[in-house]
Formats: sequence, structure tokens, C-alpha cells
Amino acid sequence: MPCDRAGLAESIARSAGSDIVRVVRSASGWPSELQVRTNAGWADVDLYVGLVHSHARKPYEYRFQNPGRYKPIVVRDRRIPILLGYSEHWQRTLCVGADAGKRVNSNNRFSILFNDGLMTQAATLGWAEYQSEANETIVAFDPSLLGAYVDTRPYLSQLPSVQIAAAIQDTGFNDRNTAPARQRAMMAMNRLLRNCDFGGKVVAAYAGRCAMCGMDWDAVQGAHIYPVAAPASPDEVWNGLALCGNHHLLFDRHRIYVDPSSFRIRLDPSLQPDVQSARGFVNTTFPAIRLPGDNRDRPDPCMFAQRYEWFKNAYRWAS
Repeated sequence: MPCDRAGLAESIARSAGSDIVRVVRSASGWPSELQVRTNAGWADVDLYVGLVHSHARKPYEYRFQNPGRYKPIVVRDRRIPILLGYSEHWQRTLCVGADAGKRVNSNNRFSILFNDGLMTQAATLGWAEYQSEANETIVAFDPSLLGAYVDTRPYLSQLPSVQIAAAIQDTGFNDRNTAPARQRAMMAMNRLLRNCDFGGKVVAAYAGRCAMCGMDWDAVQGAHIYPVAAPASPDEVWNGLALCGNHHLLFDRHRIYVDPSSFRIRLDPSLQPDVQSARGFVNTTFPAIRLPGDNRDRPDPCMFAQRYEWFKNAYRWAS
């Protein structure tokens, strides 16, 4: 394993593949200049990297460090600073990402600490997260996912790591790390990010309340009306509804119909209020969706019409 930081940058690039990472200038490795392929295209990255090693006092704890005092992380115009550790110890090459922004312009010596459980999980799943005592999210991941990590950093608090790992696993990336598999993994992460960004805007438009029952227990999600998998589905608030978990699930399973013109809610006849398990759900569902205050955010009736055309066989009960 290389010991110099410039060598670590080169190793990350080799492991990730030239379709994901290009080294522009290794320099001292603090930083190295990279181009990293993200969903928006090639991004200019300043890579601040250190070697992962064990902590002498705690055998289960690992860390990486900056070179020493007066070696700050610096933000340069139109470049993204990324702080990583690098390791080849877990039967798989892994990167460990920490928040570079917390350490910008600091002249102090620092260590990024984490335990071996994080690395073991990432070696199996390709992606794992750890919440430090300082409430910082530390992410361990396969270097081929560096572009996905660059994209995901602003959303880490909103995207459950198990959801990310499952999306990566479903692409076959962990079984065969080829260029097509890396592309599929990037596409899967992009879908998660789209939903996360879209969902936050929709929930805010509905003041955090479910449009179908009014629940506001911080358990409300943004749901596409015309589904994200459909061609040219817009990530606009007017193509969304803020829904609690129960209403979101049944909306996705086509058991709830919203009239495009009146916005009145109809439930699948199988959800009868005289059935004890369904009574509470049926009785708390509004007659019609409650609309956001801003008319520009209100659902576009065309989105419902397109939904019913896309899932035409699933809504026969509503005909």
C-alpha cells in the first residue's frame, strides 16, 4: 500500500476506474487535483487524503489524519474539497469520507476516528455510515462510488444508509465491479437523490402535513403523482403530494384514487370501514386532499390523468 498522499490519490483513481476518477495533478496529496464523474458531469475536486491505520490504544478503532499543524483544507473557486481516508485492509479497497467543510482553514492537527465495524460493513455492502460522537456522518465506500459520494454529501442526513446500500446491491455492483455496473450504481444513487430533493420541497409546500389525513409527526414524505420511473416525470412540487407513510404506501399500491378535477379522495372498496384493521385509516382520511397555500404548488390535474393512464390496469376499480 502506498504511504505518500499523492500515491494514495493515484491508488484511488486506479481502483475507481478512469470512467469515474482522473488525476489531474497529484502534487503533495494535500490536496491532489482530481476530476470526478458525478451525475451532473465531471466535477473538479481537491482531494485531501490520508492513510487509514489502527489506533494504538483501541484495537477496534481506526483513523486517518491530516499531515500536521498548519496544513489547512482550503476552498478554491469552483472546486469541491473532499476529505478521505484510504485503506486496503478489509479484503476490499475502501475510502472513508468525512466533512471537509468542518475543517476548512483550520491549522490544527486532527484525526477522523471510526470503528472496524464500519469498514467491515462497507466491505460487504459497498457503502456504510457511522455517526460519530461529534454527530458527524462518516461514510465508508468503494472508490468506484466516489462520484456518488460527491453527489450525496449534502443529503446524508436525509438518506438512510440502508436505503443507499440496498440500491447499490440491487444493481449487481458488489458482484461485478465493471463500468456498466458502476454506471448502474450511479443511476440508482441519482434516483435516490432526485426523490430526496423533490420530497423535501413537496413536504415544505404542504407545511409538513399529510395531504390526506393531516398527520405532522415528522413522518411525512413527498410522493410523485406521475411516477418518477415514467418518461419525463417532472420533479416539480405540482407533481407531488405530501403523504404520511400509510397513505403513501396505499397511494403507491393504487388503492387510493384522487379525482383530477375536484381532488376528492376515493378508497379501494376493499378498504371497508367495517373491517376493524381498516377502520382507523378510513375514518381519518379526508374527503379531499388538503391543498398547499401557494397556488403554484397545487397539484396539476394533468399529472393525475397521466398517472391513471400509466397505471391504467391498476385503477379499474375506480372506473
